[in-house]
Amino acid sequence: MDVKIIYIVWASPKTRAMELSKRFHAKLFGLLMSRSIPAIFRYFIFFIKTCLILIREKPDYVIIQVPPIFISFPVYLYNLINGSKYIIDVHSGELVDYKWKPFKVIRKFFFKHAYWLLFHNEHNYKLSEKLYPNCRNIILNDPIPIPHNVKALKKCGKYKNIVFISAFDTNEPFDECIKAGEILLKEEDDWKLTFTGDSSSIKKYYENHKNIEFTGFVSYKKYWAILKGADVIVSLNKRDGVVTCGLWEGVSLNKPVVTNDYDVIKKIFKNSVVVSGNDSISIAKAIKKAYFNTHKYSDRIRKRKEIIDRKWMKNFLIIRDSLV
Repeated sequence: MDVKIIYIVWASPKTRAMELSKRFHAKLFGLLMSRSIPAIFRYFIFFIKTCLILIREKPDYVIIQVPPIFISFPVYLYNLINGSKYIIDVHSGELVDYKWKPFKVIRKFFFKHAYWLLFHNEHNYKLSEKLYPNCRNIILNDPIPIPHNVKALKKCGKYKNIVFISAFDTNEPFDECIKAGEILLKEEDDWKLTFTGDSSSIKKYYENHKNIEFTGFVSYKKYWAILKGADVIVSLNKRDGVVTCGLWEGVSLNKPVVTNDYDVIKKIFKNSVVVSGNDSISIAKAIKKAYFNTHKYSDRIRKRKEIIDRKWMKNFLIIRDSLV
């Protein structure tokens, strides 16, 4: 594949972007500005920076991550002038989040002119087929990430260590996860609950609880070290049709993972993960089920990963071999 590919994200690149850029041998660019700056100004600056990147790099193919769909503007203009092509990596939020729904006309235009549209799962693929027919769509799940080569950071050896992957966003049931932790601690006091992500908005309410810890933002290496030290990983989302990045990260470590009871997840992972509702009682029960059946779920996910990897590689090769 003797072509030049770059991957642009108008955010801090997460695991999916990092892993896909490696597999496509694409140079990855993440554009960041403080969220305190109004979006219209951030997007204008990102537009200029994206144009400069395109002019400097002169790629044959550009992979862009949406949302926001506005990242497509400079890339489309560049491709129109230079005859190159662009691929849109469509994250679930672009299709299911309410705040992006008003931009359907813009989305339809850029989807139609994309060389490929990459979808995380079958749910989003079918939704896009219905809303935006006659596009070049393909399902490309998150590649199972390669964990960082770091030593496990186990918070306390004598405790049952549960790690909740969270951004404390409104689409996550983090409040119910905290309540689930409190349910577990009322039954036994040897649970250690660690929440990753920016917890500044809620940490003050729980900072005196010795068995609940909030890491705040940590380096990517430390993040992986925390995941490696977990006995169980919890990654939940309120939006049906979403397969979280945290789920894939937990799976990569062969850890028991508690995740959502959504059809799209059960179709991919079958019985290799523990599914739960988004209420505290269900979450607490699922955590206990995962913890007390660690070996069973670890064995199941090892076997399931082989099937997932084969399916992923088949679709990846279809895309890669088209980039000529």
